[in-house]
Amino acid sequence: MAELVYGIAWAITDFTEKISTLRSPVIPQWTTPFDPVPGAGLFDDHDAPKVLTEHRLHLVHHTWATRHAALHLRLCCLWDAKSKGMRACWAGTVDRETLQTTKDAVAEAKWVEDRLAQAVAWCEGRKVRKLKLVKLVKIRKGRASTTTRPTYTETPPSLLDLPYPLPLAPSSNRLAQTIPRPPTLTRETAFEEEERTRPPLYTEEADLALGEESVMGGMWHDPNEVRAYEAAFVDEDDDVLRMLEIHQHPRTS
Repeated sequence: MAELVYGIAWAITDFTEKISTLRSPVIPQWTTPFDPVPGAGLFDDHDAPKVLTEHRLHLVHHTWATRHAALHLRLCCLWDAKSKGMRACWAGTVDRETLQTTKDAVAEAKWVEDRLAQAVAWCEGRKVRKLKLVKLVKIRKGRASTTTRPTYTETPPSLLDLPYPLPLAPSSNRLAQTIPRPPTLTRETAFEEEERTRPPLYTEEADLALGEESVMGGMWHDPNEVRAYEAAFVDEDDDVLRMLEIHQHPRTS
């Protein structure tokens, strides 16, 4: 009985997915210098024609957002295990190679997710309507051969950085990178990471570009000017004696 229920549920879900894909606006194909990723294509063998729709774009974005969240959790667990002196945890062995590989996988997932999110927002901003269900039925029956599916006039700019067809995100257990990226974004050097994470250098002068201000608007930043002012106008010993005379208690006089 349970298998029958699962079978019916799967059939309904598959039918709904096909209808949503057929009604969704089509996104034009773009040229990409990247080779398709083996075993990670967007489309199944039974999909025809092999086109990218807004509905599929949402699906791909969801898979990469899920991968990014899962990999980030894995990296946090590795750092926590390292801070506690553990050699391994559920996220893997706590060593330099695993940490760096996981960190690179997180960076890749975030990079892909950001571009897919920009593409989703771009499509939602164009507000292209879905194909009406009645017209879809007529097309499937051959009664409306002149009706065309809604199509975007251009490709979302953020998708031009990604390969076509868009690959679904692999499981979070797979740390190998799947999306080719520009060399400058693959991995920062140790020097670049140190420069990015180190605190700013301290300087006596106020950096106006960073919004720093002096405690007193009229203070001198040149030590020589301060010493010259004190020598000319300030006599510290006389000032101290004068303060003692003013505040001296009458009984001690």
